[in-house]
Order: sequence, then C-alpha cells, then structure tokens
Amino acid sequence: MNTQSTRKRLLEDKKFIDGCRLILSPADDNVLTETETTTDTKKKLSACDRDANDLRSQLEPISTPQLRKRLHRTFGISFDDSDENAYDRELIMQKLLICYENKEDTSLRSIRYERGVSIDPKLLSDLLTEMERIPWPRTTRERPKILAEGYVILQRPPSSSLPSKENIKMTTKANNKAKNEAKKLQRFNGIWTKAIEAIESIDKSFAKQFTALAVTKNFQGSAHIDTLNIAPFYGISLGNFTGGKLCVECSPTLVAEIDTKGKLAKVDGRFVHWVSDHEGTRYSLIYYVTSGEVIPQTTAIFKPPSVVDSDEKNQDKVEEEKGKRTFPVGTSTSLCAM
Repeated sequence: MNTQSTRKRLLEDKKFIDGCRLILSPADDNVLTETETTTDTKKKLSACDRDANDLRSQLEPISTPQLRKRLHRTFGISFDDSDENAYDRELIMQKLLICYENKEDTSLRSIRYERGVSIDPKLLSDLLTEMERIPWPRTTRERPKILAEGYVILQRPPSSSLPSKENIKMTTKANNKAKNEAKKLQRFNGIWTKAIEAIESIDKSFAKQFTALAVTKNFQGSAHIDTLNIAPFYGISLGNFTGGKLCVECSPTLVAEIDTKGKLAKVDGRFVHWVSDHEGTRYSLIYYVTSGEVIPQTTAIFKPPSVVDSDEKNQDKVEEEKGKRTFPVGTSTSLCAM
C-alpha cells in the first residue's frame, strides 16, 4: 500500500482519527508513535451508538490488555511495559486498525456460515403469535446500551420454571425485587411458556440451567460482550424479515455468521457478537446464565446436543463445499452482509 496515501488517510479520515491527531514515525510511516488528544471531551459511545459493520466497532468491546495481546499474537507487534504509551488504548486501537488494513496475510476477515437447529414449525408459529401479542414497553431502559425497539428481561423464578399466584406470595416474603420479577413473569406467561417448550426440544439440560430470558424486537447491530454471563447462551430469531444474522467473532481473523431464523443456536456471549443489518420485523429470544456454575470460556459457537435431520445434513455438505467467503477489512461491504 502506498505510504503517502496511508499517511493522508490516517490524518484525514475520522473513522481512524476519532478525536486524536496521529503523528507518524519518520522511520516507519505505518507505525504510530504518539497520540495527541483534542481538548474537547467526547462522550463515550455505547454499543447502540456504533455501526456494527465497522471493524473498530467490533473491536471496541475488547479490553485494552486483550487488544495488546491481539496486536502481539496476530501481528507480532509488542509494547515495552516501561513505555508511557504501553497501555494507551487509542494508540493500540490505531495500530490494530492499520495492521488489519495493511498486512497481506491478515487483511481479510473470513466469514464462516453456520445455522442453528430448527424447531417444530407449530411451536415456532405459536412463539411468533405470542411475540406479536406482547405490549412492548415504550422504553428500552432494561438494557439502554443496546439498540432495539423492545427489550424485556424475564428472570427465572427460584422455585419453579413457571409463574403462579403461589410463587408470587412466596417471593413477596423475600424482597420487592423478586416480587416484581414474579409479577412481570406472570404478565409475559404466554411467551415464557412457549420459550421453555422451545429450549426443551433442543437441550433439556440447558432448559433447567438458564437463569433469564431476553425478549427483543428489532435488535440492531450493537457489537458487545455479555460481561455478566457465566456460560454460553442460546438464541433464536423469528418474524417476517431478511438479514438479521447473529454474528460472533470466533478469532481475530474469523467471524461466524449464524442463521437463527426459526432456529436455536448456541453461542458464547463472552465473545464479541452483534446482529447484522435486517429489513422487516425481527423478534428474538436469548436464553442466558448469570448465576450458578461458571462454564469456562472455550469456543465461540457450539453444536447443540440434538439430532439434525437428513435434509439439514445434506445442506451442511453443500455449504462445506462452497467453503468460506471473505471481504477486505475497510471496504464498504458489511462483514455480515446478506
């Protein structure tokens, strides 16, 4: 890549600058050696504020030490801990972006296509009916850092998988929060009951393990890490929409794009993940775990313990033959474009 054009892009493109003036080393125009922050204090952006199609947005949820480790292990660039800029997040981020852009052997982010496991069509229809009946709150304050038209969290009651008046009386003795959660669960009893049926049809063990259910409408982008999760989650999407794949970063150079429309997929939310662009109305259910036994973080995606029918097996062979497709980082093409 032309060094002069690289210098010009870094100095002029706000996508890379983002509030900092970058000074390049005379010895190597491709390495940043100093940052000078502007005097204006900028608001710290959340996942809902960023475009999940941009590489930087996909890197932002990662901690600074992990970004440093990626820079070293993937691109061979290390920092001296005695250097005053050794933990300068902006400097590290800029180095990473330049490396992804310039390194020939790692300038591509491979896309791996996966599918969840289909659930019974009748159950899927019942789920969609219940989702469409939900009186969605006019606020997304239950998770304000995520971009969605509707976001409701249902907590599993401690003594039973289904709400009842008896449970409400029991939880009242505990505390007001438990009481309110039980009442809330009773209001959403229809979707909760069908959601339990869906997860039990795929993974009976996990159906007893998950502690909460996120019910969403038109979840968009929002690259993030579920820092409170202690285990992988299951997700399914449904509705009349196109696009809207669940994307998860499996490694510094590999992103899995998972088709969850009418299908349950098992993913570890402790890896960066987001939803690709979609058109239409997309609902989703996310079953997750925030208490109990901690499951060590290993891989980003999993094959659920269920039987895949012969048609799906044949489709797997077709997709394997097609192989992977890749898009250059920094192009206008979305990493998770349909």
